[in-house]
Amino acid sequence: KININIDLLKCPICLDIIVQPVLTECGHCFCMKCLFEGLIIKGNCSTCRSYTNIRNVKFSKIFKFIIDSALENENELNRVNYLSRVKEYNEWNEKVVEKDFFINKSIDVLDQENIWCKAEIKEIIKLYNERYLLRIHYKGWNQIYDEYIYSTSKRICKKDFLTLRNGIIIRYTKIL
Repeated sequence: KININIDLLKCPICLDIIVQPVLTECGHCFCMKCLFEGLIIKGNCSTCRSYTNIRNVKFSKIFKFIIDSALENENELNRVNYLSRVKEYNEWNEKVVEKDFFINKSIDVLDQENIWCKAEIKEIIKLYNERYLLRIHYKGWNQIYDEYIYSTSKRICKKDFLTLRNGIIIRYTKIL
């Protein structure tokens, strides 16, 4: 068992115990939802302000293990609160992550310049373990810009989730 102060395992954005811990290139740990939503508005780390790209964010198994171990020593209220936040994350993830792929389906895709764009799936290559390689065509762009992206990529979201939010088009994930 690990005996660690639970306050050391709090997300710098939501100030609660980290749910689905991810590490940035600069080494800071956040809740996946907090970081993802934060990067839509501003493309840098909330802790050190260095440029952060969602493509380079990695799930941290060791942080998850430490959090789970620390929660074993916590009171019931903290554990229940954490489990409700995990449920909230899972519901959010269902709204964001596209899992149903077919030809001509519209989706949101993060392009090479870190701009969320509307796109369509033009080709699907089945790989393994429910994983696909998708040929993406950006709507309104020439076909020379089409690219192949894995279906599990963080660059793919459900249609209009990131290109249209409450009637406001979100174009950039970084400050120029």
